[in-house]
Amino acid sequence: MYIEIFKIFLKLGMLSFGGPAAHIALMHQLFVDDKKWLDDKHFLDLISLSSVIPGPSSTELALLIGRHRGGKLGLWVAGVAFILPALILVLTLAFVYLQFGNLVIVQSMFDVVGPVVVSIIMFAVYQLSKKVIKSFDAIIYIIIALSLSFVINQVLVFLIVGLNAFLYQFFFRKTQVKEGMSILLIFLLFFQIGATLYGSGYVLTSYLDTLFVEPGYLTFQQMLDGVAVGQITPGPVFTTAGFLGYVLSGNILGGVVGAIGIFLPGFLLITFFYKGFTYLRDVSWFRYILSALNYAAIALMISVVIQLGLSFEMNIWKYVLSVIAFITLIYKFLTPTKLIFIGAVIGMIVAIV
Repeated sequence: MYIEIFKIFLKLGMLSFGGPAAHIALMHQLFVDDKKWLDDKHFLDLISLSSVIPGPSSTELALLIGRHRGGKLGLWVAGVAFILPALILVLTLAFVYLQFGNLVIVQSMFDVVGPVVVSIIMFAVYQLSKKVIKSFDAIIYIIIALSLSFVINQVLVFLIVGLNAFLYQFFFRKTQVKEGMSILLIFLLFFQIGATLYGSGYVLTSYLDTLFVEPGYLTFQQMLDGVAVGQITPGPVFTTAGFLGYVLSGNILGGVVGAIGIFLPGFLLITFFYKGFTYLRDVSWFRYILSALNYAAIALMISVVIQLGLSFEMNIWKYVLSVIAFITLIYKFLTPTKLIFIGAVIGMIVAIV
């Protein structure tokens, strides 16, 4: 069982380009449609839980699925396998970055992969929506969450929707790098981020600016380069910590320690509190609130599609590529992982040529 979990999440970590929403879409395809480890309702429940735990939400979703499938050991096997490919890649890119300061091939690869990722998220939204949205309440919650997602942080969206559901249920009944930054300090600072951060890469940028740029450990450009690497490589975006840990220390150990620091809180929280969640999800009042949060999760995925589409800046070929990729998914000509692999290869060829 554990070998199977490791292999599946290792493959997922290699092909999960595009950030948390894309990771979630790929996990839905793999664990709900293909492997049948979860049904749609349970999958959405885990998305909601991962969104209210501090740290990287898609990684925590991987941990929760591993915990569901293989117990506490399954959680750790799934998490390590999912993070490992991205960590190895960002450490390699950190070495290249320090030596040459050039990541053109990776950026070109993402130019092609990006539109494919949009189509995969749209496909996941399509599948989840047709199975989950069965009431007027669901439509209302999705509209509210989608509207809020453009003006406030995603965690606040979940909190507002959850509070609304709670009230309804109970009241209505309807610089340059400083030389030799210590390994221990790198670990502690990234552990602090992993234990307290809610939300997306934009929130991560704020943390990095406060903890590393303002004190002079990193320049602002180095921080932006690190966040970009986390976004354009497969796997969790928070592997940015591995890249920046390498830059901060000048060696691979700092990169590994940075990654361990930012991911460890999520591993610990889910290891010790998963059973409490499985109990609560069968309690009627909590079930109602969780359903509302599930609708918010779908709305946030729609929001990501819109924002990614706007980021194409009226580049017609990217929109065309997204539509073609979406059609191939609807008619099952290709799987999401194969689409991403093809897109990455094309991007690398374009960069080289």
